[in-house]
Amino acid sequence: MNLPKISIITPSYNQGHFIEETILSVIGQNYPNLEYIIIDGGSTDNTVEIIKKYTDKITYWVSEKDKGQSDAINKGLEKCTGEVFNWINSDDYLEPNSLFEIGKAFQNTEIDVFSGLQRIIQDRTPTNDFWGPTQAYDNWGMTAGYMLNAQPCTFFRLDKIREIGNINPDLHYCMDREMWIRYLMQFGTKKVINTDKILANFRLHGESKSVTLNLRFQYDNLLIFWYLAKYFDLKNYQKKLEKLMPEGMSSPYKMVLPKNYLRKSQVKSAIAYFLLRNVDFFVQHQQFPEAKRQLKAINPLDLSNGDKIRYFKTYFKTLFSK
Repeated sequence: MNLPKISIITPSYNQGHFIEETILSVIGQNYPNLEYIIIDGGSTDNTVEIIKKYTDKITYWVSEKDKGQSDAINKGLEKCTGEVFNWINSDDYLEPNSLFEIGKAFQNTEIDVFSGLQRIIQDRTPTNDFWGPTQAYDNWGMTAGYMLNAQPCTFFRLDKIREIGNINPDLHYCMDREMWIRYLMQFGTKKVINTDKILANFRLHGESKSVTLNLRFQYDNLLIFWYLAKYFDLKNYQKKLEKLMPEGMSSPYKMVLPKNYLRKSQVKSAIAYFLLRNVDFFVQHQQFPEAKRQLKAINPLDLSNGDKIRYFKTYFKTLFSK
């Protein structure tokens, strides 16, 4: 059975209390065609000591200062030679036998993206909560705007990532979402396949970025769609997104846009669905003033018919009656 070479990168910095579990989850599967790369940002804890225990199973590793997670992943990508690619952070870990599931899936040359479930781990305790897979809908705008990339359990053909320009070093929090959007802009949704099997475990803990830096994630997400609005000359959405930006935050940012051309209607739909997802999030967390701000930025004409009804009946009446 000719299984494709899978390249896994682990970007790391001072996660010595978790990284051994990450490493073992990759090399312990004994996948026969594995390329495992660890890019450490010069950790000052016991990370390097742990990495050295497994150097015979690690294809390449380095510990040196970098410019953050995106830079570390791109350094790893320079070393990758596989057919299939993903990164697994040093506080997350793969599910047993997941590499074989992924390898078998990519034996089908018609698949570019394969995504499954990720289990949520609360510190060191598995929960019954799952996230994923990264889905592709017939509606391009909904896929790009509403669907988040469930990164640890979503694997891509490496040549497609090369073609869209690797990871954007200007982003440090939502680079996976931007990569997903750029993939969709270049290749569309036809070669995205899902499974209901668990492929990875995503850890929430007191030091994880997902827990401590929610405002930065919010800003990065807004920045991505603001840039699209600006590039496609959607001045109304550009102004509305600027008003939603958290105060005092700024970042040099440019999206490397793919060659394929998108219609303005598709981009407007993506922005509307991005904002609708924000409304869902803020309502779920009972942050009604912020949900109302996000809702006001949506032009309901940019949603599909079913979501227009949801916009008016579920949200518009209830939020503006509060």
